Amino acid sequence: MVKLYRNERGQIKVAEGSVQLINEDGSEVRHHPTKFSICGCGRSQSLLCDGSHKLTEEEYLSTKEGKV
Repeated sequence: MVKLYRNERGQIKVAEGSVQLINEDGSEVRHHPTKFSICGCGRSQSLLCDGSHKLTEEEYLSTKEGKV
């Protein structure tokens, strides 16, 4: 059995076992073996959080358009 927990910063940490993360297209998502954050806002480029939630709306839209 895999045991996961969420720490105070929001990261999901693997307490026991190993986790395989899979994208919609079936490809494997590489991640740290014991801690990772799954994107909850939908702005990240992958399943894992890349910090995009910290951007203002203008910064985010510029990034999506390739301006930053």
